Amino acid sequence: EEVTMAWAACETDYWNAWAKDSSVSKADFFEGNNGNPGLSSYLTTGTLTNFSYGENSTLDYEKSASEKYTVTVNSKGEVTGILEVSGQSGEQQSSPAGNEGEQQSNSGNNSGQQGSSTGGNSVALSTLTSTNYGDYIDLGQNVIGTSDTTDDWRILYNDTTNNVVYAILADYLPNDNASVTNSGLSAAETYVVYYNGGDDDATDTADILVGMLNDETAWNSLIPTSLISRGATVRGAATADMLMASYNEKYGTSLNYSERPYFRTNPNNSSSSLDTLYVRDRHYEPSCHGFWLATRCEDNSHIYDMGIWAWGVHGDRSGDW
Repeated sequence: EEVTMAWAACETDYWNAWAKDSSVSKADFFEGNNGNPGLSSYLTTGTLTNFSYGENSTLDYEKSASEKYTVTVNSKGEVTGILEVSGQSGEQQSSPAGNEGEQQSNSGNNSGQQGSSTGGNSVALSTLTSTNYGDYIDLGQNVIGTSDTTDDWRILYNDTTNNVVYAILADYLPNDNASVTNSGLSAAETYVVYYNGGDDDATDTADILVGMLNDETAWNSLIPTSLISRGATVRGAATADMLMASYNEKYGTSLNYSERPYFRTNPNNSSSSLDTLYVRDRHYEPSCHGFWLATRCEDNSHIYDMGIWAWGVHGDRSGDW
């Protein structure tokens, strides 16, 4: 609220200044350059740092020693920012494995990576509701290889109990991202990642894979250090519980992931399209079928001798295969 009020006052004064001199730069006015007041001068309490004006501006706001926030504000002064982030992993099922770097199994279940992250209790977005799930949010870093930073992350879930907001990568994470190597996962092609080791039928195989996906030190490079310094963390994939909590709140359903939901935009219409917040297109490469979830699948009754593995979401449906 403090940042929003300051933005509104700064915005009003900018347009008054522009009416007298149209050469006044809005960025300079908000950032306090060239003798302009700057957004921080309009705060009634607290301090503002690491601010650069844009259509989606990320800034650090410290209200007090115990209240520090990193938020993103759009050009209207509306707080849309997020500190808590979650991503996704592309998943592959191949024919019998045997190539170097693939898992040795009858069905060779490999997986690509699309980062996931979790943050601290630093940001309270009081206006965020389930209608915002799927909205794009600019975290200031280009990680999926598009032209800018505005389409990399989407709001996934607002955990009001723990005051934590999660975001998810808007698309698969390319394997040339350093986080993939840092996690210990093996990579193939452009998007496929997998755990290269262990026995498909051993329960510790899934534990190791999920552990790699949850290794915050490996995936923190997906977001700026300014967010990490405020308590944000990143993991390699969302959990099944997180995905279901988001979908159920967004669509008013009560599904469990074990039901292998289709994540349709109309849960009551089997012909409706799939919600791209939860299901990724498989068009990139034949072997990348979807993305991992950082949750073990305890029921291996229908996964074709691949052993106890992790859950994943496929481009054509959900489940563990």
